[in-house]
Formats: sequence, structure tokens, C-alpha cells
Amino acid sequence: MKITGVMCVAAIAALATAANAQTTPVAPAAPAAPLPAPAASPAAPLPSPDPASPPPRGVAMNTPVVIAVDAPLTSKTSQIGDTFPIRLLEPVISPTGEILIPIGTMGRGEVIHAAKARALGKPGEMILAARYLQCGDTRIPLGHFKFGGRGDDHSGAIVAGMAVAGLVGAPLMFMAGGEMTVPAGTSANAKITANVAMTPEVTANCGGNRVPKE
Repeated sequence: MKITGVMCVAAIAALATAANAQTTPVAPAAPAAPLPAPAASPAAPLPSPDPASPPPRGVAMNTPVVIAVDAPLTSKTSQIGDTFPIRLLEPVISPTGEILIPIGTMGRGEVIHAAKARALGKPGEMILAARYLQCGDTRIPLGHFKFGGRGDDHSGAIVAGMAVAGLVGAPLMFMAGGEMTVPAGTSANAKITANVAMTPEVTANCGGNRVPKE
């Protein structure tokens, strides 16, 4: 009887262990890590504007212009840094026939070098440069200044006078008492040195015959 009781107790213990094993909750499996999102492809860069292309309605760099020195100049009184009025003698016209810069548009030039006549017969000297034409608030930069399409192009300036740094002066200049003079109305050629937009409003503000302030 004692063995039978022991066996019963063992059987009961085994059944309790099995029951506990069946009722023990199983921990849920950890969720799988999400897959990384695909890398976004970089956006294609926008094309940058070509700085060499002229604006839709405007003047292009290196467009030639014909201008006149609109005040008399002389090496006797001119000083380095002095400015003088210039005037457009021929209109600048677009390929479609529109007037972009009208005749009479005013601008400024500058005296780059000036020296009075000196002893031993050394004549006066001047170096002049065309700086810009003015249309309202818009400045049209100029360079490559040559009197009458002749003379010496010297880094955007023109040499007026006898030999200056080995350059011979333009033949349209005049000597008076050893001084170099440039009469008012002397014509010259120049070039526009940048692309400039010329909307109808800008053209309307060119204001022919109005001398811009320095």
C-alpha cells in the first residue's frame, strides 16, 4: 500500500507539471526589422543660363557703336580722372529691326592720362576711354575706343597725341601750341562690353541728348 501511495503522488506531480507546461504563455516572436527605404535618386540639376548669351531683347557684348566726344578736350587743361560727355551717333538696332538704343543717347568718357606740352618740343598727350551710355538707371558699358575707326586701341582707351608708350596718336587729333586737342563732335568707334537687357521701358529711358550725371 505504501508503494501504491507513492506512485499515486508521483503521478499527480507529473500531471501538474504537464498542466503547467501547457498553460505557460509563449512569448511572441520579435517583429522583423523593416526593410530600408530605397534611396531617392538625386534630382537632375537645372541648366544654368549661358552668360555669353544675350538677353531676349537686348544688346550683345561686342556690339559696335559709333559715338562722338561731345565736349572739347585739351591736354593743357585735362586731368586724369576727368569725365566728358559722349553721344551716340547711330542707333543700335536689333536683328528684327527694333531700335534698342536710339541716336542721341548720352554717356560718359574718361581721361585716363593727360600731360601738358613740355620743354624741348615734347607735345602734350592724352589717353581717353569711353565708359558707358546711360538709359535711365541702366548703364551700357563701353570699351575698345577708337577715333574714326582708326588710331590705336590701347586696352579700351585711345591714345591722343604723339608717341605715348610707343603708340602713335590718332590722325584726327589736332595740335595747337604743342597741346593735343580733341574738338567737340569728333567721332569715334567703341564696343559694348557686356550683354545688356533692353526692354521697351529701358529704351524709352535712353533720353537722347540728356547728359548723365557723373
